[in-house]
Amino acid sequence: MRRRFAAVALAVLTGSALMAKPRSGLLSSDFLAKPVGARYIGLGLAGIGLSGAPQAYLYNPAALQDLSTSALAVDFQLANQSNLPTDVVLNGSSLRGKKLTSLAFAGPQRAVFFRPLTSFDQFTVTNTTDPANNFQRSQARVNQFGISATQKAEKGYSLGMNLSYLNAQRGLAVASTGNPPDLKIGSGNGFALDLGFRDQRDYVVYGVSLMNLPGLIYWDDFKTDQLPTVARAGFGFQPAPAFAFYTDYEKRYYPESKDDPDLWHFGMELAFARWLVLRGGSESSDFNDREKTNYAWGFSVSTSRQHTLDLATRVVRINKEPVYEYYLTVVWPLAVDKK
Repeated sequence: MRRRFAAVALAVLTGSALMAKPRSGLLSSDFLAKPVGARYIGLGLAGIGLSGAPQAYLYNPAALQDLSTSALAVDFQLANQSNLPTDVVLNGSSLRGKKLTSLAFAGPQRAVFFRPLTSFDQFTVTNTTDPANNFQRSQARVNQFGISATQKAEKGYSLGMNLSYLNAQRGLAVASTGNPPDLKIGSGNGFALDLGFRDQRDYVVYGVSLMNLPGLIYWDDFKTDQLPTVARAGFGFQPAPAFAFYTDYEKRYYPESKDDPDLWHFGMELAFARWLVLRGGSESSDFNDREKTNYAWGFSVSTSRQHTLDLATRVVRINKEPVYEYYLTVVWPLAVDKK
């Protein structure tokens, strides 16, 4: 009887301890990171039907089927340009001041990638008369390491999947006059699963993808965080090698909010030569509202051995002011397909 009582008491205490864990304070949007792939960005982030890009793992892993060569792809956000203060611009992203947005080794039917999702260190003074004893400091870092695989079915369509490992650190500090400092530090590990489908019929390609289905971070000192689930459906139309049009519909599901946004993406590519491609696009949750509409444009230059340099500019609005974001992608082939 005593043993049963002790076991029940231990279970109750353990459950109470788990319930007592606080939230990490991170929102689902804090895990969205920055856009990846200057080619996708220049197309208004329309990526479901796009083929031949190493960053396909992020938009539709099934599109890795159409890569013709193995390559190293490195993505950067080079700079921001705006009349707003620097801290206001940086606070609009979970990656504040970080240049590298993705590193991927990709080839036909496979990819290995690294992507920083969150990285910030925010310090706020709560009482300017005594800043040394009245402040809040919030730090977070989340990195994603993943592998991708794609398989083409006998009927011609492709299925893709990503499996990712998430590593996270979190720190919270609150100080106020007359009270002892409150410090919380935690580390976490988790995983994310992504699925994709893609099919092509003559000049039309279409597909769907489900990202972070699920995506979870298990903290040692905080409650579990869930990454936003992102669903995409779209198609591309390429009636000639020199012209292509792409469009995507995107739905985001935030666990802590019932206001789940949906976005439309449109993009167009014009290939004036084998070594030069121009593109433009837009994205919005409401194209009738200028404040909710982003614009982008860019170009690619490449060599005969498929070394590629992609550049893109994206215009977003923060506090009704335009912010120009500049992105760069370098694709370096590791092996050239001789077929």
